[in-house]
Amino acid sequence: MKRPFYIAATALALAATGFSAQAAKPSIAASEHMLRMPPTIVHRHQPIADANSPVGLWHTVNTLPDGTFFLEAYTMWHSDGTFEEAANRDPRAADAPALGVWSQSGNTVTLSLAVAWLYDGEGNFTGTLNLTETYKVKDHGDKLDGTFDAKFYDTQGNLQQEVTGHSKANRLGG
Repeated sequence: MKRPFYIAATALALAATGFSAQAAKPSIAASEHMLRMPPTIVHRHQPIADANSPVGLWHTVNTLPDGTFFLEAYTMWHSDGTFEEAANRDPRAADAPALGVWSQSGNTVTLSLAVAWLYDGEGNFTGTLNLTETYKVKDHGDKLDGTFDAKFYDTQGNLQQEVTGHSKANRLGG
């Protein structure tokens, strides 16, 4: 059984109230925030059985359309069509894990839905996140390049905010 990664991809969350303030600050470019991976992690030592497959562990960076940093995460694509993501955010956040399902057609990978419960810094439930992503597998299976759509809902299921942008991912292993 696979061990779940905790913290949701874009539950990232920036629970609806906390995200608005961050989105208003276009001062952090993705290249300035993106984690620099140690060379021993970046270069995998085993060839990928199917270079078009996203199965494995990835370092993902999401940016807004103007290039402003939105979210960085480790993502795991499982061979059974499930998905997990651990976002690089304040560890005091009480968000539950984001889990999703994905499918593939040719070199196009679609995360059809990832969901997460969202909480504020005090541990109070604030709503849910629904995330979709579409990627093209590139560079012989070492890169994913695509788009994301994150929808934040309040506790009554009302859409509070929608954030779209660009996603890039580099394979770490698998």
